Amino acid sequence: MHPILSFTLSTDHSPCSMNQAIREQKVSQAMRRRLRREGSFLVNESPATWDTLLHPGDSVAIHLTKNIPHRTHAHGPRYRLRGQPSIGHQ
Repeated sequence: MHPILSFTLSTDHSPCSMNQAIREQKVSQAMRRRLRREGSFLVNESPATWDTLLHPGDSVAIHLTKNIPHRTHAHGPRYRLRGQPSIGHQ
């Protein structure tokens, strides 16, 4: 399984939380929440948690334990375009 995000903290970076480091990678707040709930973390190839303090030079790999759902419709099946019949109605 490939990580959905991997990065290395630069050697001149100050120690920081996992959340701060992921935020600096431009990951949205919604995705950070999902990673906190469903993520699996490796720091320097050792298991880690959301609360792990990262240090300069640390290598981080993040996996999602659940699959990301694939959307096939822009609005999902609950919505319909104006003028289109509802599902099940003719």
